[in-house]
Amino acid sequence: GKAVAVLPISIDEYAVIGGDYLLKTTVGIFGNDVIVQTVECPLVVVSRNYTSLMMTGLAIAITFLWLIVGWKKRGIIFRGFKTKYLVLAGLFGATTFAVSTFPSIIIGNIVHVILGPFSFFITGFFSEVLLYMLMMSLIVLIPRVGVVSLVTMMRFLLTGIMFGRFTLPSFLWYTSTAFILESMLYVFRLISMDGKKELSNRHAVFLRCGLACGIGDALISFIFLNLSMCLYRLYYANWYILMY
Repeated sequence: GKAVAVLPISIDEYAVIGGDYLLKTTVGIFGNDVIVQTVECPLVVVSRNYTSLMMTGLAIAITFLWLIVGWKKRGIIFRGFKTKYLVLAGLFGATTFAVSTFPSIIIGNIVHVILGPFSFFITGFFSEVLLYMLMMSLIVLIPRVGVVSLVTMMRFLLTGIMFGRFTLPSFLWYTSTAFILESMLYVFRLISMDGKKELSNRHAVFLRCGLACGIGDALISFIFLNLSMCLYRLYYANWYILMY
């Protein structure tokens, strides 16, 4: 008959070099030099992805920076912050969760059965298109620093309560999302500390919004995939990351 034995292979994951190898296994009888059988088979070794490790470190650094800057500059950020701004931020936070986060999670679980890792082609309409349409609508109403962070944290709280996603990767991703979007919108002069921004030039605003959201979301998506690879030990090919 045939016997199947599972043997552990111990290697140093920090020192191993990824590539194609030939695994040669020799079976002998204990106590003498008789060779029973020798088997050779190809082996593909995938080395540790240091990019995912560095991007996770970047996400942690962004989180601490976001918390420190928010606490240190809270007086400047919330100076002249009206109650209606908080109400609108809470309303838009709940709305983005209802029409963006909630459908993308529910529909994503269904579509994932059919499309697998390519389900983001469908869920992206909810998690990206609708989300940024609502975000930019809020920015037109309140072009102030801090508003996007409030909306993002509202989404995080609602997602955690509804789906039990109060996890470290989720927190790192949401804080990175808030910081990166705030930074991109500030760089493209769509928001300011005092909320005094001229948004009358419609075509220029559309272009700046597209660039801010596009560049910011690309970086956010890249951080998300690398967080998954580092903390959940998943693997994504480079072509898939670029397509995503």
